[in-house]
Amino acid sequence: MVEETSPGIFTVTGDYLPIQIIESGKLPERENLLLRSLKKGLLAGNTPDIIEKIDKSGDKTSLGVYLDVLLRANPQVFKEAINMARRGLPTLEEALEEIGILPRMIERAEKKVLEKGLETVARNAMAKGLPIDLIHEITGLPAETIAQL
Repeated sequence: MVEETSPGIFTVTGDYLPIQIIESGKLPERENLLLRSLKKGLLAGNTPDIIEKIDKSGDKTSLGVYLDVLLRANPQVFKEAINMARRGLPTLEEALEEIGILPRMIERAEKKVLEKGLETVARNAMAKGLPIDLIHEITGLPAETIAQL
């Protein structure tokens, strides 16, 4: 049995597992902006709304993956969004910064770079024969992490 549970979303039942089919052309524009955007034909004007919806959802983990899919499906739209700066319009970077996503991304990247640097220092110190407790004192890395290096 096939039932349209909401505009553009169909549920197929009667088999071992129910299946959901999405007809993206029938999805309401505003309600399903994130889902509708995962295809070619994204409008540049929708990018601020998309970023705002993602920010409000609180799911920062999948933001990078989602933006990667959007970029791959719509490279021209993102080029246009970048060119908006030349016309005095807000850029994608400015939008990400305004809602606080860009600073968090930069902070996470800086933290990862620092951790990798400390691990490199710890590895080099281990290679020179320094004891783990001294390396821990110098780098602040947990002794377990140092031992695994």
